[in-house]
Amino acid sequence: MKNVYTSWDLTLLADKLIEKINESWKNPFRSPAVVFTDPKTEQWFKLIWLKNKASGNSILMNLKTLRIQQFLFDLVALTDSEKLSVELLRDVIISKLTEKNSDGKYYFETLGAPEVEVYLTSQASDSKINANHLYDFSETIASLFMDYEDTRPDSLNELLEKSLWQKKLYNDVIGKDGIKKNGTKYLTLFQLAELNKKENSGSLVFNWPTDRPVFIFGFSGLGQIYRNILNEFSKEHNLEVFIQALDNEEKAENQLLEKWSKFGNEHLSLWTKDTPSHNLSSPVSYSKTDTLLHRIQKTIAENSHIEKESFSEKDNSLSLTAAPTRLREIEALHSKICSLLAQDKRAQLGDILVVAPQIQDYKTAIEQVFDQTDQFAADSAFPYLPYTIADFSGERSLTAEALNILFGILKKGYLSRSDFFALLHNYLVQTVRNISDEEISNWADWASNLNIYRDRKNHEDWQKAKARLLLARLTSDLTETNERQLLPYESMSTTDSDSLYKFIQVIDELEEWASYSVKEKLCINDINRLEELLKNWLLLNDNIPEGLYNESLVFQNVVEEIERQRLTAAPDIFTDCFANGLFDRSAAVTLHSANILTRGITFANFESNRILSAKYIFFIGLDSKNFPGLDSDNELDLRKKTDRQTGDESIPLKNKNAFLCQFMAAREGIFFSYVNKNLQKDEDFFMSSVLKDLFETIYSFNKKLKKQPYEKQINIDEDRLWSELYTQKEFRNKKNFIKLQESDNESENTESSRQSQSTELSQDSTSTTQKVSALPDRITIGQMKSYLQEPFIYMVNQTLNSNYDDEEKEQFEFEPLSLNARLSSLIRKAYIQSSLNNENTVTKESISFDLDIQNVLPDDFFGEKSTEKVLEDSKIILKKIKEKCIFINNLVFNENKMLLIKQEAGITPKDWFVSGELAWYNKDFSELKILNTLELSNSENVLTGYISSLILLASQPESDTSLYSIILNAVVLQDGLANIKSQHYMTTPALARTNLNKIYRAMFISKFEKSAPSKLVMDDFKNNLEDQLSFQDFKKKLLNAYGKGEWQYFSKRKLFDLDKDIGYTYEGFPQEWLASKAHQAELIQYIAQSVKKSDNKGE
Repeated sequence: MKNVYTSWDLTLLADKLIEKINESWKNPFRSPAVVFTDPKTEQWFKLIWLKNKASGNSILMNLKTLRIQQFLFDLVALTDSEKLSVELLRDVIISKLTEKNSDGKYYFETLGAPEVEVYLTSQASDSKINANHLYDFSETIASLFMDYEDTRPDSLNELLEKSLWQKKLYNDVIGKDGIKKNGTKYLTLFQLAELNKKENSGSLVFNWPTDRPVFIFGFSGLGQIYRNILNEFSKEHNLEVFIQALDNEEKAENQLLEKWSKFGNEHLSLWTKDTPSHNLSSPVSYSKTDTLLHRIQKTIAENSHIEKESFSEKDNSLSLTAAPTRLREIEALHSKICSLLAQDKRAQLGDILVVAPQIQDYKTAIEQVFDQTDQFAADSAFPYLPYTIADFSGERSLTAEALNILFGILKKGYLSRSDFFALLHNYLVQTVRNISDEEISNWADWASNLNIYRDRKNHEDWQKAKARLLLARLTSDLTETNERQLLPYESMSTTDSDSLYKFIQVIDELEEWASYSVKEKLCINDINRLEELLKNWLLLNDNIPEGLYNESLVFQNVVEEIERQRLTAAPDIFTDCFANGLFDRSAAVTLHSANILTRGITFANFESNRILSAKYIFFIGLDSKNFPGLDSDNELDLRKKTDRQTGDESIPLKNKNAFLCQFMAAREGIFFSYVNKNLQKDEDFFMSSVLKDLFETIYSFNKKLKKQPYEKQINIDEDRLWSELYTQKEFRNKKNFIKLQESDNESENTESSRQSQSTELSQDSTSTTQKVSALPDRITIGQMKSYLQEPFIYMVNQTLNSNYDDEEKEQFEFEPLSLNARLSSLIRKAYIQSSLNNENTVTKESISFDLDIQNVLPDDFFGEKSTEKVLEDSKIILKKIKEKCIFINNLVFNENKMLLIKQEAGITPKDWFVSGELAWYNKDFSELKILNTLELSNSENVLTGYISSLILLASQPESDTSLYSIILNAVVLQDGLANIKSQHYMTTPALARTNLNKIYRAMFISKFEKSAPSKLVMDDFKNNLEDQLSFQDFKKKLLNAYGKGEWQYFSKRKLFDLDKDIGYTYEGFPQEWLASKAHQAELIQYIAQSVKKSDNKGE
């Protein structure tokens, strides 16, 4: 006997199920069985049970719960057999397609399907088969064969007749008897049912006692094979089915039912084909009209027409929010939840359910927003909201990430520096291998200093690096081996033996892994060894850290996939097929939390066969791209050659019906949101069609308005009201936003601000002492140069220094084809210094030798040409220097200097040191009162010379009050011609000391950090003052005209929005830029004095 119970009210259905279970539970040792769609639905039902005090909670633990597939398989199984999975079927199809007959032809060549042959052999390797195409094809066909059996069991033969090659492949692989492997028979549910009928005179016999009822709860759709078996089962057994729908034979008068309920109606009609349904109702169910949500739900439950409503902000039951990013969407959600909890004193966190098409897309944003407040901080002014992310997808797991890197190495055929560190930064790998962040940072330094890129022909970077590291344990001298000369490499961190040997072991294992790239196919022994290596990287021990338990389950599934690959490898398997199988297996893992709707807010996937009710439901991620989805456009699907049958799978129809069910499952409020921007591409995203259906049915749509009143749009800036903010970060962002909006005339306030800060630093107080002690005691010439060159970039690099520097060191994959600017400059300096000293020790051979032992000489032809080029350039530069620089016979080369700079009242509050290598300069400058500096960096930038000149003058006796003339020279080589570019200024030793203190102040006290590249400042001063630079032109110059300067090499530039982050506003730019130029000119005296000269000429 079969009974079908229907209602839109999930709680009503659950109460009826509890009632029926209690009625039928006669034997305490044998409970009825309930088939749930998934663990979440089961957990939700048990919560309802526990809240129902009259139900006998003590017996809940003994309730037998099942999943539909395994239940039906066990129900009709007659022999010892295993369920045939789509993965095993895929692997068997791969083996079958690549079998060869006696004529040496592959099986796929005998199918009579030219399109299949073309696909499997296109872009193929020497074996004639494209392994990736083979895998994708086999995966697709395996899924289709399973789907055919599930959805068209009664007309399977007729369907297969529409493609003779599919019919042949199906019969040859699956047939009627299933698949046998190692003595085990694997069958599909369809085959098992057919064998059951065959052995029982055409009728199904079930492994289930007739007096034990079965309840089915929560399914909105099922494949026809499932319904066929259950209908047969109900003829002699009690089957009770509970469906969230309403059996209404009348035409849908309700507009939303008309748009969304087709799929649900089809499946309900199939369930009730031979028996009427029981529509459950309650006097309180959907009877309220106090809120917009309740009114809409009532019209749906009654199948009545929805009348247009006027939008009211006071109604808090139904809303729509659009945000520019997922993070902003979650911030808006967090604020809404906090507001609800403040308004509804009876609401609990367990009353709140958040669903999304893919909740893992939001994992990072959820953690960033909800983890800001410490749950144990009793004095926090911000609320702590515990939460559970109830669904875990292996697709974005650390295991899957590591597999992608490892098999990417196989695909490339070599181990690169970037892949090496990408793998090591995987937290799972770090945990398994016991590698610390500090070790990875040190190893990044080693890789950078050892110039490791990748192994390639005649260049084994990793082995050479290992040898240099180990050789340093024996000697510091250049050592000749049978193959090459090696320069030992040692640093402070390489003296840690444990870390060094760990580094070498990692290299050895990854080099071994990479060696398998030469194998197009893997034999059983290969598979076994790769499994061992994978376990070395991904297998956690028994003491699993918090947060990695799910990863252990994902890898367990990967190991099971390897075992299945072994099972079907006959005698080998394509390496790409092996890799794809592991990828798909890790991605297919779905894990569930047991803490839904109990321990805080629940975040979960929205799934068509898993509708949960809650007091408040938030449905996020509802853009048109993600929901309701599209049907597959698979040309191989034979069902597309027939008319659609009632109940056939349709992703959009199924999701629309599920959306309707979820809408009806919200008791007090349902809140929708979506991301409406792609900021990277400057594109708009649109709301899902179901949201358009809903809100345009409820409200009148005004085409004249860009934004409808019912849609709240969140901006990228934190411009919401203070009352809507509930986290520290939101408050901080709000303050920053207000600060940006304020009119800030820096040119008027700079001096008063400086005096104020000086006064603060001069006060004798504890806080002032702390501020002063926090200032650096020593800075370098390089730091000062970087700051003057571009303050914004310098400040960013200081803030993000360590992590990003390591990241940049780790990103290199390919070896350079030429010498970089730094190396070229060093070689030119060495050659010119040697020549000027009449030593002539720098030759083409010595350059090549030095570069080679440091592993920086470009490969082969490129190395030879690079060496010739830098030597030729050096000769051209030397000739120009001898022609133009009369001071060359009196030069001081590469002097390292440290100088104490004493504090100055009103500028700096402490003494400090400056140190570094000076630019070349004439050593008789103190007698001549003329200082020449010379730079060979092949740039017009003379800032190193400028800072060097300030240091040299500052080091003069305080009694020296002379006015010095300084000429800053830089050699620029372009198109084979050398030129000397010079800047000139005049100063005294006392002014030089003051200038250094001003630079120090700007860097560390006033912290001027706007974008103001020195070259752009100087060029803009040279232009006619009437040609006022606009903000738009300024940004273009940063990225285009000065593209070969600071911003081209600023690796973090993509992190910043030039409109908001570099210190300027559109409205105030003219005044702000004038103030920035004045600030920079005050620090860079050759700019300031050149401006004065121009002004004097103008007069």
